[in-house]
Amino acid sequence: PAHAGLPAVVDGRLNLADFAERTGVPLPAGPYETVGGFVMAALGRLPVAGDEVPVTPGPDEPAAPDPDGPPGGWLLRVLALDGRRVSRLAVSAARLPEQRREVTAPAVPAESRPAGPS
Repeated sequence: PAHAGLPAVVDGRLNLADFAERTGVPLPAGPYETVGGFVMAALGRLPVAGDEVPVTPGPDEPAAPDPDGPPGGWLLRVLALDGRRVSRLAVSAARLPEQRREVTAPAVPAESRPAGPS
């Protein structure tokens, strides 16, 4: 599958077609030519290292393009900048909100936890 190479680290100067070919992650067209430009446009500001941009499948794409693809889309994380340009990005499958809740939810419901020392 196209997503077998994820997670991956890519050059922020990759154009959209090359990025999609290397990662299997399609980015929407817009007023940018590179994946770094997409990140800047999505953030609405100059990116800093550590910024994350979620990418959801477009309306013309199935939620999971292949059985091994991420149902929640993808996550782009800025790793490094060269001046004001994104030079390196990490690309990974995004977790679904339910998966995030399971990871962050307390193991014991609040009403069954002891209130404190007795």
